[in-house]
Amino acid sequence: MEIKRFTLEEWNACAEEIHVYAFNEIRDSDMNTFDFALMALRDGEPMAYCTCIELDKMSAYMQHGGRLPGSEGTINTAKGYHLMVRYLKEHYKNISTRIRNTNRPMLKLALAVGFVTTGTDSYGSEIYLIQSITGEH
Repeated sequence: MEIKRFTLEEWNACAEEIHVYAFNEIRDSDMNTFDFALMALRDGEPMAYCTCIELDKMSAYMQHGGRLPGSEGTINTAKGYHLMVRYLKEHYKNISTRIRNTNRPMLKLALAVGFVTTGTDSYGSEIYLIQSITGEH
């Protein structure tokens, strides 16, 4: 499995198609506001992705992401997530993300790669757990 990094411009060329593929819903690419995206590929087939915001030279925020249908029912989602987080750890000292408190599979993945809960955010009735990794890269 490998990780491919996309600029915002590169990602926007395929963003709408990928979002429909991952979530079966339409999201215009002009909604995208991030610095780069990472995609985990296995034999050239997309498995998972995340979009990231570089907060500063030492800190990145994993904004959005998801598994892609090619990884459904396999270990490839977890492997892809591990590789994307490893990539971020190699390039940034601090990594953060927010995960909805009811998304147990995602919370388990985050814990497995070293994230710890450092706070909460709420949007209406939805609660998100802030996850962070702090260390050397």
